[in-house]
Parts: sequence; C-alpha cells; structure tokens
Amino acid sequence: MGTAWKRIPPPAIAVVALVAVPTVVVAIALGLLAAPRFGTAWAVSAGVAYLVLAAAVAPLVLRVDEVRVRRASRRFVQGFEDAAIGMAILAPDLRLVRVNDALCDLLGRPAEDLTGHSILEFTHPDDLIPSVAKQKSIIKGDGAPIRKRYVRPDGAVVHVMLTSAFVDPGDAEPYFFSQLQDVTEQHRAERQKAAIAALGRRALDVDSRTLMNEATGIVCDILEAHSCLAFRRLADGEMRLAASSSDDGSGPLTVPIDASQTGYTVLRNESVVSNDLVAETRFAVPAIVFERGLRRALSVPVPERAGLRHALLVHAPASGRAFGVEDVRFVEAVANVLGGALDHAATEDELRRRALEDPLTGLGNRALLMSHLERELRHGARLGSRLSLLLLDLDRFKAVNDTLGHAAGDALLRQVATRLSACVRDEDIVARPGGDEFVVVSTRTDSDQAIARIAQRLIDAFAEPFQVEGRELSCGASMGIAVAVSGEETAGELLRDADVAMYRAKEIGGGRFEVFDATLRERLVERLTVEDDLRHALERDEFELHYQPLVALEGEDVVGFEALLRWRHPQRGLVQPLDFIEIAEETGLIRPIGSWVLQTACAELANMPEPIYLSVNLSALQVSHDLVDEVEGLLKRYELRADRLVLEITERLVLEPRTKPVVERLRGLGVHVALDDFGTGYSSLGSLQRFPIDVVKLDRVLLRALADESGPAVLTAVVELGRALGLRVIAEGIESRDQLDRLRHIGCVLGQGFLFARPLPLAEARRLVDPPADADRDAA
Repeated sequence: MGTAWKRIPPPAIAVVALVAVPTVVVAIALGLLAAPRFGTAWAVSAGVAYLVLAAAVAPLVLRVDEVRVRRASRRFVQGFEDAAIGMAILAPDLRLVRVNDALCDLLGRPAEDLTGHSILEFTHPDDLIPSVAKQKSIIKGDGAPIRKRYVRPDGAVVHVMLTSAFVDPGDAEPYFFSQLQDVTEQHRAERQKAAIAALGRRALDVDSRTLMNEATGIVCDILEAHSCLAFRRLADGEMRLAASSSDDGSGPLTVPIDASQTGYTVLRNESVVSNDLVAETRFAVPAIVFERGLRRALSVPVPERAGLRHALLVHAPASGRAFGVEDVRFVEAVANVLGGALDHAATEDELRRRALEDPLTGLGNRALLMSHLERELRHGARLGSRLSLLLLDLDRFKAVNDTLGHAAGDALLRQVATRLSACVRDEDIVARPGGDEFVVVSTRTDSDQAIARIAQRLIDAFAEPFQVEGRELSCGASMGIAVAVSGEETAGELLRDADVAMYRAKEIGGGRFEVFDATLRERLVERLTVEDDLRHALERDEFELHYQPLVALEGEDVVGFEALLRWRHPQRGLVQPLDFIEIAEETGLIRPIGSWVLQTACAELANMPEPIYLSVNLSALQVSHDLVDEVEGLLKRYELRADRLVLEITERLVLEPRTKPVVERLRGLGVHVALDDFGTGYSSLGSLQRFPIDVVKLDRVLLRALADESGPAVLTAVVELGRALGLRVIAEGIESRDQLDRLRHIGCVLGQGFLFARPLPLAEARRLVDPPADADRDAA
C-alpha cells in the first residue's frame, strides 16, 4: 500500500485531500440535521450513502487531474526538445542528464557524446574556474546570465550566453536547468568593432608598415583564419608581399597581377570571396596554398588617393565556417583604416620630398645636398676613397633675368638642370642649393684625370644654346672643384672650398673650372680675416650711416631718407655693404649690427625736422618678435612719432610664415613697413593686397624695362594698385630725366636715385632738409 501511494503523483494526492475532507464534513452535517426529524438510523444511513457516492466520484476526479499533469509534462518535454536555443538538465556535479538538439548543434556533438559527461569537458580552458564559481553562486540563488566559451570538436570556439537555475524538488535529486544562447556572431561583431577602433588609434602612433603588419594579425585572429597577407602593386605588373600575419605566409612573395586573387581584386576594385579555391576559375591559386590545406580565401582592395596599390588576402582551411558578408565588411573596414594611413604617409613623404627638393628644377635642394655630402664623406673616410664636389655658377644669368624677365630665367634654370643630370651617373647627385648655382657630387674621382673629365663634360653641356621662349640663349658656367682626400673634411668646408674655386674661375673669365688649392686657400684666409675684422668693427665704432634722399617726383622736394650702412675700415677705407653684408648674415653678426643701425637711425631721426621720415633696411635674421619690443623701446626713448620710421623688408621675407605676425605687430605700433625691391620675382601684385604693408619700393629692374613695350604697363598697374590700396609707391634707381618724366606720366609720386643724390653723410643730408639752420650755424 505504501508503495502504491508513492506512485501517485503529488498533485493527485493534493486533489484527493481537497475532495475528501469537505465530503466527510458534509456527511456529518447531514446526519446531524436529519437525526432529530427522521431518526438516528436514517440519518446514519444518509451520511454513509453520501460517503459512498463521494468515494465513487473521487477516482474520476483523480483520473482527470492525472491526465492534465501528463499533458503538461508532455508539453514541457516537447518545448525542451524543440527549443531554438540550447537547453540542458545537469546533475549537481555538472554531468549532463538531458540535452536538446539545439545544444547538440551548438556544441557540435551528438546527444550520446554529451549525456553522462561533465559540461566542464567541453568548456574553454580559460573559463573552467569561472564556471565552477558560477555553479556555487547559482545554488545560492544567483540567476544572472553570464558569457561562456565552449570548444567544438573541430577546435572552433563557441560563445554563449548562459542562464541557469538550481531546482530542488525536495523528494527527488536536485538539478540545474540551463539555457545556452549562441552569441558567437554578436561577440565577433563586438570584437571587430573594437579592433577597428583600436587600429584607428594605432594609425596615429605608428608608421604605415608597422600598422599594416598589425592589421594582418588582427584580421587573422578575429576571422580565425590561417593567415592574412597584404600585397602591394608594383609598376611592372606584379603584386609583391608587403606584410603578413605570420612568417611563413600563404604563397610566394611576388605573383602576377593578371593571375592572382589580389591582382584580380585590385584590377576589378571589388572584394572577392572564394569558399572553394579548388573550384576557382577566376584567378590562379598557387600550389603552396593547396599544400597547406587552405581552401577558402577573402580579398579586399585598400582604397588610396593615389589609386589602388594594395590588397588584403585572407586564407583559411576548409574546416570552420564560410566567409560571409560580415567578414567582408570587417576586412573592408580594416582596409579603409590602412588606406587612410597610407594616404597620410604618402602626404608626409611628399612633404619630405618637397622639403628636400628644389621646386623649380626638381633637383635636390641645399638640405638634401648637405645630408648627402655628410653621408658620403663618412663612407669615404671608412673606405679611404675620394669624393669630389663640383660647384657651378651660371655666367651672365643676371642679364637674362634683367632683359627677358624671371620667367625666362626660370625656364633656363630648368633646362640647365636637365642637361647636368644627363651628364652624371645615377649614383651621382645633382643639386641646386639656390639661385643660379648647381652642385654635382661624384664618387668616381680616384684620379685628377677623372675629375677633369667630369668637369669638362659639365662645362661642355653649356656649349649648345638653350631654347627659351622662342629665343636662343648662350649661357656658360664657371665651376669650382673641391676634393675630399683626408677623410677629415666636413660638408660645409668642402662646399666653401668649391665656392672659393668657382669665384676664381669667374675672375679669370668664366666658362671654365678651377680646383681648390693652396693659393685659393690663401684667398679664403683673407675672407676669414675680413670676417674677424667685422666681428670687432662694432666695438671699435667703425660703422656709420649714409642717407639717400627720398623725393617727391613732382617738385623734387626731399620728404625722407633711406639709411644705408657703411664700414669705415682702418686699412681698407670705406667698405660698401656688398663686400661685408653677406659675411655678416652668414656669421650671424647682422643681428648686433642691425640693432646698431636701428638705434643710430632713430637717434638721428629725432634731430631731423618733421615730417621727414627715415627708412631702415631689415635683415631676415632681425625679423622676430624681439624686434617689435626693440622698436617700441626706441620710439619711447627718442620720443619719435611712429609713422616717421619706415622698416624695409625684402620680397623673399614675404614668403616666410613667420614674417606676417611680426609685421602686423610693428604696424600696430604705428610704424610703417615697406616692401623693398618689388619686381625681383618673389612677389606678385596679389601680395600687395594680401600682405600688411604701407609702402612698396619698385626695384630698378622695372625702371630699366620702361623702354620695353610692356614696361610702362607693368609699372602703371603697380602704381594704380598701390594707390587703390592706399600704399606709397617709391621708384628706386632713378638715373635719368627720361625715367623721371615717364614715372611722372604714369602717376608715380615718390622716388630715389642717383639723379637726385647719392647716399650722403649725415651732415650733408641735413643740409638738404634744413639749409637755413645749417647756413646760420656755418656763418656762426
């Protein structure tokens, strides 16, 4: 009997209890109510009859409830088996008791390989300890879902979201009821998104080659592929391996562009997926790919501004999932990051190239020349070899600029560069450090005869006339040669020695070459002597200022002066600026000398009558924010009206970004700024409008062009533009009455030149603006 009751389901027992108790109560109540009226015997009989009837109905009630319970159980089993997500019942020791088909598919194993085994056998090794810890927390009531990884038989890792509950029926063994939802794709998408973001940040910190290597590794890891390769398109029609996720790669280093998958991708500019390389007919697959068991491939072009030059290629074995749309999108996102990095690197390379390249001729500039020289000198010192530097300076080039204009001069320089480049070997370098100077550095000069042959070949390159703007121009060159033989020469010394030799060649008559020797060294020593004297000239009070008048052209009245520096040397006499200014700038002495000029000019301007103003030339080395403070201090010291001081800068300085802020601060003080030597080729009419100036001084080259057909038109345009912009226009170098009349005719108001006066000592200049006072002092 006891055993039979145990077979009755608990819900049925509950139903019996709920029915039996009320029945007995009702039977007793009927007996008590019927006894007084019908007698005790009858009342007992009625109660017993009611109980018999209730006993007969009870099995029917139990049978109906049992059917309901069985139906609910079948529905649970059906739902468990047919669920779209994995479901499992586990024993307390985590042995799988029951699993559904979805879980079998998820773990890649049949039910018989799962039941009876611990779920830990299929858990990723790194998740074992967290799994045990989670089991204990679930028993305590923690029902929060967690992410876990399981390993399939083929080694693939499956990411799931696991939700578990601990069930303790009380009269039966407790168990875990678990639901496992596959979130592998979601996890992969999250990793891909994070990888793209991280790669984008790395693009800011590393060079493009390093980034490409890192990118191939990331793609290979996230797609769980065998390898990821980056190929670069070559000019000869091949694809060369540029980066790889592994050392062995998955193919040859170079493949034909018209037969490879990467070439196919680049030529068609589209992503290519092949999940069966054996059946592939669109492109050839290298045999080594099949030898390594690779059967799937994904390739994506890398977009670059310069065109399609790179492609990514991913290889994977036949096992595992096929490449899909999301994989393509991920690799395309990586390719976009690489494309941006490659574009950035190309821009930097272009800027670096421009920084080392002469923009006019395409040759190396001075920076590249010095770098190459230093490198070759170190190499020559190690090997004991000789190096020759040949410095060429064009003869009569200034005449080309003066007569035909700077456009013709530029065209001539470009042709010279082409001819010189054709005379040297590929390993030699031709550079244009500046102006009309060219340098050839050669290492094939083991003998004096070899040096002479190279030099003569370069000189002969000028024998043929140049064709410039439909004209034939004959232009020779003078050359100086310096040879490094001791291994102790520096690039600067070699260039300086060649410069000395070149000037010697010009002195002799030009169109020839000279080799630097002891005699020329003596000349260099002389130059160094001048440099040394110049260093002491300031402290010995050997400098003085001369003043060239600036006149109003209509009445030829003096309205101002330009202060010009002179050096009165104790032995050499009065030295002109052309003989020492260049040395002062090269040595940096121009800074203290320039400060002396500015202070002296302001002091002497304070003694000149108003509204006479004074112009002072500035060296490029003086133009800095310290200059503004210096000028402001001098204006206060000498109580000068700021607009009486005019500071002149050259056209070349207009091109330097550092100049404009300094000029704007000077003008903020009220000081006027003049653009000197306008027309020498560095500025344009547009620069008059864009650059903050008050005065424009026309170079004497423009005045000499007055006789040309277009000369007056150019001057008229400049004068009219200056007037429209509110600028004072000053014509420099007026030497004849004819020039004066032409300038008056086109409306030029101010000028200076030998026609009016040469630069004068202070006393003579003062007499031009204050003759009565000077006359009274002379009489006294």
